[in-house]
Amino acid sequence: MQEGHSDLNRRVRELTATLTDEQREHADRVAVYAVATAIEMGTTAEISLTIRYSGQLHEAAPCPFPGAAELIEAMPLPWNGAGAEGPVGNSIPFGGRILAVAHEFDVLTMPPRPDTVAAQVEALEYLKSEGGRRFDPAVVSAFIHVQRLIQPLGL
Repeated sequence: MQEGHSDLNRRVRELTATLTDEQREHADRVAVYAVATAIEMGTTAEISLTIRYSGQLHEAAPCPFPGAAELIEAMPLPWNGAGAEGPVGNSIPFGGRILAVAHEFDVLTMPPRPDTVAAQVEALEYLKSEGGRRFDPAVVSAFIHVQRLIQPLGL
């Protein structure tokens, strides 16, 4: 991802142009959640930017950016390795572990949910219950810490 930021932003817009409004809004929320979590965990701006682009592009396959593609491919890998082949635990790319939590939270809370507060509480409880199994527990903890600060307007 050596291109300049404005070139990357333009390419991301082009790549996500075919998504529905709902898909694009979901991808943008995942990117916001993931970047806030990454910053909470002390990542560099460069890593946070790659995580951002990965979040924005995870619905627009295939991803042409190798670093982002690696993170997107890592999203479904369970932390404990149960039922999947590939890396486990800390060998799963860090950004992919963050994106997995951000994506799951958004899927569990995205419209149309009649009670978004209840949906958020249920989603956070689910993430906690899956910390150490499906999700990196440190990522879950960091996400929970920042989640209330990063909710989209209207929730």
